[in-house]
Amino acid sequence: MHADGSTVTDGAPRVGTPAAALAVVGVVVLRCREPALWRPYRTWGYPVTPLLVGGLSTRMVVHALREKPAATWAGIATLLLAAGPYAPVGRRPREGVAREAP
Repeated sequence: MHADGSTVTDGAPRVGTPAAALAVVGVVVLRCREPALWRPYRTWGYPVTPLLVGGLSTRMVVHALREKPAATWAGIATLLLAAGPYAPVGRRPREGVAREAP
């Protein structure tokens, strides 16, 4: 551990990049599962742009695993630890949420 904070600046992208990849994949999955769901915005270049961002993010994670595997696995473990409490409540239907376009 470094006292100058380099551990944080070195480790933050190792958590953020997998999270970004998962978010982009989530957009594609949601649009496939719920095609009639109302969306207040559009993704420019869909589906090419999200797939490109997801692919590049995945490549960055693979590169990080090769360069600094311990720090990268720690970042992935942090994401999984954070997802644990969300998993049981994440799929429940929410009341008052419009499921289709108005």
